[in-house]
Amino acid sequence: LAADYKSFSFSFRLGERVMWTDNAALSDKDELTDIFSSTELSLNYQLKISSNTFGILSTSYSFYRYADHDALDFDSLQVNWGVNHVFRGLDDLSTWIRYNYTRILSADDHSELFTNHSIEVGAYYPIPLGTNKAAYVAYASEFSIDAAPSRSQRNDHGLTLGYNYAPLDNLKIDAYYRIAYQDYRERGRSDLLQSLEVSATTKLTKGIDLVFTANYSLNDSNLSGSDYKAGSVGALLALKIEF
Repeated sequence: LAADYKSFSFSFRLGERVMWTDNAALSDKDELTDIFSSTELSLNYQLKISSNTFGILSTSYSFYRYADHDALDFDSLQVNWGVNHVFRGLDDLSTWIRYNYTRILSADDHSELFTNHSIEVGAYYPIPLGTNKAAYVAYASEFSIDAAPSRSQRNDHGLTLGYNYAPLDNLKIDAYYRIAYQDYRERGRSDLLQSLEVSATTKLTKGIDLVFTANYSLNDSNLSGSDYKAGSVGALLALKIEF
């Protein structure tokens, strides 16, 4: 969120994540335990427009593969571009508006499973808590303007509360809780999704991080059969190069 005030910055990131989950299909019954991996390649560009305003462009491609249930395998393409404005007089409150494009493809034949075009607006407010500690509050609303299949089209309004702590020079602890209301365009469906995640990050080298993470999600839907709960634990190895 424009933490870097250079005239421009460019970063390349390659990440490999391995996770165990107790509900791979996000189902309310017949829950499937599995181990999955995700490989992500992302490119991010930030342009300084003024002292407080930044243009943002990012794209990523991810491969998700399951050990036992390969019918769930998929690829994901994400493209985001927009503008971020920082209010320096308000403790670096950041606000943004951006366009998001998502495309989900079958891992077998790369046929299209889902696409979504959306506009997102949001704000992020950091809260310093003293040496090596900080908290934050973030809110974002994402409005889908076109999706296929249309039954999956939805708007998402989420509030996030987060906490960061660095007890050692080479150890950072992050935790967040997010609650989101999801309003589907068809079938009169609405969900309340709650998520909690805790992670610990250590640097192996200047550009390589090792992250251990655990998360839990609880979805409450007014549509029968759409409730679910899911937890996962695992690790991420990430290489990041900045220019």
